[in-house]
Amino acid sequence: MNQEDKKQERINKKYLILEELLRKCQERNEFIFHNDLVKEICREYHFGNPFDVTKLDSKDKLPRSFLEQDICLLHLGKGRHRFVHGIDKLYYTFEPMQDSIEWKYRKRLLDDINRSESKILSIANHQRILHHFLFFNKIPAPQRKFILQHNESQMLPMKSMFGHNVIEFGYMDLDEELYCKSCRYSYVTFLNGTAKIYFPHRTKTSLEYCFNGETINAINQQIEIDLAIEYNGTVCIFEAKNGTPKDFNICQIYHPFLYYYNSGLIFRQIICVYFVYNKNSLKLWAYTFDKPKCLDSIKPLKSCEYILKWY
Repeated sequence: MNQEDKKQERINKKYLILEELLRKCQERNEFIFHNDLVKEICREYHFGNPFDVTKLDSKDKLPRSFLEQDICLLHLGKGRHRFVHGIDKLYYTFEPMQDSIEWKYRKRLLDDINRSESKILSIANHQRILHHFLFFNKIPAPQRKFILQHNESQMLPMKSMFGHNVIEFGYMDLDEELYCKSCRYSYVTFLNGTAKIYFPHRTKTSLEYCFNGETINAINQQIEIDLAIEYNGTVCIFEAKNGTPKDFNICQIYHPFLYYYNSGLIFRQIICVYFVYNKNSLKLWAYTFDKPKCLDSIKPLKSCEYILKWY
């Protein structure tokens, strides 16, 4: 059996385990279940990783029978899960890209060691793609075009940092325009402070929110945050994936969003960024939530694809 066949066999087993979980819940008319039941059924099917069964990050991870019955899964913390209706409210289909930019990129020593989500986020951060996506597009379009087309022979005098050119943005207010003082964008600094980077981390918290008209309580729910950036009261949370997903489970960005929203800290805005890497393409979508206490109130903000051009 080749690797592709083994992968498909694993997927089919996962479908069967999910369907058996639903059948047992239907028999007892109780749609909340614990990881202990998942482990029990996994042993019957000789499935080695029970925690993978309830990791349903996209619609294609759901069995066809679930799609036909409009059934999906919410995590309730403490190893508990609940079957619910509302696939189209829990999963969100990516919009077409609003913009596309060719980004000149010089490979660094460690860039090709692996292509994990963490490594790709690091590369995007080193190249200041994350900063460009979050802040640069607030510059009026004619100025953006001028900056991006400006070639080296026409550059204005610039500062230097470790031999590389620096772009400086004056950032007065989130709702005001950014302005550019030089015309290179390999590195980004801010006149009124520095964007703070917070590396991948996990935490646990209790969440109460609304989904499809029902109140959901998740107790001691584990939350994973791939990366966070804070600047002048704006918090940007990143979820990173490899490949070409067509949609995503909103919980991936909503749980971190609600965690920060509930923190009691004063924010100007919380932005969730879904980051997808495939070959030489980096795609970023930014979202927020119109109703912070409602999982299904997701609102798209903007999107952009960065096509890496090595030199």
